[in-house]
Amino acid sequence: MASNESDRLATKLARSVLAKRGIDVSRCDMRVTHGVCYIRGLVRPMPGVVIPDLKAEMENVAKALRAKQDIRDVVLEINTRH
Repeated sequence: MASNESDRLATKLARSVLAKRGIDVSRCDMRVTHGVCYIRGLVRPMPGVVIPDLKAEMENVAKALRAKQDIRDVVLEINTRH
């Protein structure tokens, strides 16, 4: 599989992981490039979801994503204020 195809699939996987945890990344630039997942921008809980410590939850997400096959690192440049 070509690198950009695996990056595209890894981006989709990362979005799925975040959605399952109730994290809204609609105001983020999020992509996987050469196996590195970049999440930049405003992250917040989805409507109706309570996440007591969003920064800690994003660190947990980063750890979970690093364990995925096509993601070797995660770069978080996020703002959690809403």
